[in-house]
Amino acid sequence: MFKARHLSIVLLLVITFTISGCLNKTSPEENLLTLLENIVKNEKVFEKQQVPLTKLEEQEKVLYDKIIQLGMKEFDQIVKLSDEAIVNANKREEAMKKERESIQSSEEEFKKIDSIIKEIEDKETKKQAKELKKLMETRYAAHEQLFDSYMESIQKDITVYEQFKKEDLTLEELQKHIDEVNASYDEVMKTNDIYNKATDEYNREKMTFYKQAGLKVKVEE
Repeated sequence: MFKARHLSIVLLLVITFTISGCLNKTSPEENLLTLLENIVKNEKVFEKQQVPLTKLEEQEKVLYDKIIQLGMKEFDQIVKLSDEAIVNANKREEAMKKERESIQSSEEEFKKIDSIIKEIEDKETKKQAKELKKLMETRYAAHEQLFDSYMESIQKDITVYEQFKKEDLTLEELQKHIDEVNASYDEVMKTNDIYNKATDEYNREKMTFYKQAGLKVKVEE
């Protein structure tokens, strides 16, 4: 049976920092810190989509539960609720697109990291910066997979709602589509876990890099 599955997204750590030393020139490490915190700012749109997306998922689950409790004698009501669910699914799609655009903006900004890494002189710090880059690239790739699987699942949801609007729909046919939706959301949860793991690893490595570089930072609550 179809179940609502809410995305649980791990977000980037927000860091505040204090720069000491020469006022006329910042080090490559400090420039990298600035870049990485700009990345967090670029993902603010992404962060803002989490609450409305969860609400839309919850609303759609309510509509779905109402639909499956109705009998064919209430077919007009089934059609009405199915149309509402389709509208809701389309709104989820738009919210997810905005989230994706935010991540892509972040990814574009992150490309500046290569030129900064080249300027880092300390070998261990440079090594950690390269590891940080690798982890972030893994995170970007994971979000792309999450986006693709989530968008595919939305389309499968819409297919189920369209099936509800068929008066000659058989239970066997409906169950087939519901099974496809469940399999699709299993993939969403799998890619979501991969994305969250990548984000956690990146957050930890970022703090390690800041300590290695001798940068005074703290995590904002």
